[in-house]
Amino acid sequence: MSAAALCLATRAAESKFKLTYDKPAARIGAMVFGGVEDERLQINEGTLWGGNPHDYANPDTHAQLDQIRELILAGKVDEAERLSAEFR
Repeated sequence: MSAAALCLATRAAESKFKLTYDKPAARIGAMVFGGVEDERLQINEGTLWGGNPHDYANPDTHAQLDQIRELILAGKVDEAERLSAEFR
Protein backbone atom coordinates (compact mmCIF):
# COMPACT_ATOMS: atom_id res chain seq x y z
CA MET A 1 0.00 0.00 0.00
CA SER A 2 1.42 3.36 -0.96
CA ALA A 3 1.89 6.14 1.58
CA ALA A 4 -0.80 8.24 -0.11
CA ALA A 5 -3.35 5.40 0.01
CA LEU A 6 -2.49 4.67 3.63
CA CYS A 7 -2.94 8.35 4.48
CA LEU A 8 -6.35 8.40 2.74
CA ALA A 9 -7.49 5.22 4.48
CA THR A 10 -6.46 6.61 7.85
CA ARG A 11 -8.11 9.95 7.18
CA ALA A 12 -11.38 8.28 6.06
CA ALA A 13 -11.43 6.10 9.18
CA GLU A 14 -11.09 9.18 11.40
CA SER A 15 -13.78 11.21 9.60
CA LYS A 16 -16.82 12.35 11.58
CA PHE A 17 -18.86 11.91 8.38
CA LYS A 18 -19.01 8.13 8.41
CA LEU A 19 -22.03 6.02 7.49
CA THR A 20 -22.41 2.79 9.45
CA TYR A 21 -25.11 0.18 8.90
CA ASP A 22 -26.09 -2.88 10.94
CA LYS A 23 -27.02 -4.96 7.85
CA PRO A 24 -26.47 -4.87 4.07
CA ALA A 25 -28.73 -2.65 2.01
CA ALA A 26 -31.50 -4.47 0.18
CA ARG A 27 -31.69 -2.04 -2.71
CA ILE A 28 -29.46 0.98 -2.84
CA GLY A 29 -26.67 2.16 -5.05
CA ALA A 30 -24.37 5.13 -5.18
CA MET A 31 -21.92 6.74 -7.54
CA VAL A 32 -18.85 8.06 -5.81
CA PHE A 33 -16.79 10.66 -7.62
CA GLY A 34 -14.60 13.63 -6.89
CA GLY A 35 -11.02 14.14 -5.85
CA VAL A 36 -8.87 13.37 -2.88
CA GLU A 37 -9.89 16.44 -0.90
CA ASP A 38 -13.52 16.57 -2.00
CA GLU A 39 -15.76 13.59 -2.62
CA ARG A 40 -19.35 13.49 -3.83
CA LEU A 41 -21.89 10.68 -3.43
CA GLN A 42 -24.92 10.41 -5.69
CA ILE A 43 -27.36 8.02 -4.03
CA ASN A 44 -29.67 5.88 -6.13
CA GLU A 45 -32.62 5.04 -3.91
CA GLY A 46 -36.09 5.59 -5.34
CA THR A 47 -37.90 5.81 -2.03
CA LEU A 48 -35.70 8.72 -0.95
CA TRP A 49 -37.97 10.93 -3.12
CA GLY A 50 -40.88 8.68 -4.03
CA GLY A 51 -42.17 7.37 -0.71
CA ASN A 52 -42.47 3.80 0.49
CA PRO A 53 -41.16 0.96 -1.64
CA HIS A 54 -43.77 -0.73 -3.78
CA ASP A 55 -43.93 -2.97 -6.80
CA TYR A 56 -43.85 -0.87 -9.99
CA ALA A 57 -44.43 -3.88 -12.23
CA ASN A 58 -47.96 -3.94 -13.60
CA PRO A 59 -48.62 -6.77 -16.06
CA ASP A 60 -51.44 -4.80 -17.74
CA THR A 61 -49.33 -1.76 -18.65
CA HIS A 62 -48.12 -3.15 -21.97
CA ALA A 63 -51.67 -2.99 -23.32
CA GLN A 64 -51.58 0.82 -23.23
CA LEU A 65 -47.97 1.28 -24.37
CA ASP A 66 -48.78 1.82 -28.07
CA GLN A 67 -51.41 4.43 -27.23
CA ILE A 68 -49.04 6.22 -24.83
CA ARG A 69 -46.31 6.29 -27.50
CA GLU A 70 -48.74 7.67 -30.09
CA LEU A 71 -49.83 10.42 -27.70
CA ILE A 72 -46.22 11.40 -26.99
CA LEU A 73 -45.32 11.46 -30.70
CA ALA A 74 -48.42 13.59 -31.35
CA GLY A 75 -47.19 16.11 -28.76
CA LYS A 76 -49.91 15.21 -26.27
CA VAL A 77 -47.50 14.55 -23.42
CA ASP A 78 -49.89 15.63 -20.66
CA GLU A 79 -52.53 13.19 -21.89
CA ALA A 80 -49.91 10.43 -22.17
CA GLU A 81 -48.81 11.09 -18.59
CA ARG A 82 -52.39 10.92 -17.31
CA LEU A 83 -52.95 7.63 -19.13
CA SER A 84 -49.69 6.14 -17.86
CA ALA A 85 -50.49 7.22 -14.28
CA GLU A 86 -53.53 4.95 -14.33
CA PHE A 87 -51.23 1.94 -14.61
CA ARG A 88 -48.73 2.67 -11.84
